[in-house]
This record gives sequence, C-alpha cells and structure tokens, in this order.
Amino acid sequence: MSLWTAKEAESATGGRAIGDWACDGVSIDTRTLAPGDLFVALKDVRDGHDFVAMALEKGAGAALVTHPLTRAVGFTGSFRGGKALFDLAMS
Repeated sequence: MSLWTAKEAESATGGRAIGDWACDGVSIDTRTLAPGDLFVALKDVRDGHDFVAMALEKGAGAALVTHPLTRAVGFTGSFRGGKALFDLAMS
C-alpha cells in the first residue's frame, strides 16, 4: 500500500500531478532517500530543486516542487511551498 498516489498528492497540495505514480515514503535528503520515496524539494541554505534529478536517478517515485522544472517526469508541483508538505501529511 502506498502513502500517496499522484491524485492524492494533487488534491492535498492544490498542485498539479504529472504522470501516474505512487510513493511509499518521503525524503528531503537525497543521501537518505529510499527507492519509491516522494522527494520534497525544500528551499533553505541549499535549494532542494537542485537535487531533484539526483533524487529521480536514485529511484524517487516523484518530487514535490514549488516551480516547474525542465525534466517533468513524475513531478507534482505545488505553488504554495513548504505548506504543501504539511497539507500532504494531513491528508
């Protein structure tokens, strides 16, 4: 059983899901990401968007981003930033 599907993430965040995917866990760090995780690209001292490609290469099921990226396979975009992670967790 998955934690989130594309449709559930889209509904919870108000974002736009691209593709049909399901994720089993969540990660904000590519060093600890497990295959099938949803990678959340947070922006802090370093911008997590810079690591989305690496997350997908390591097997992330999708990435939650705050703005569209060039490689748009399996992303869900939320244009409400960090609040999207909270909304997704509460769904």
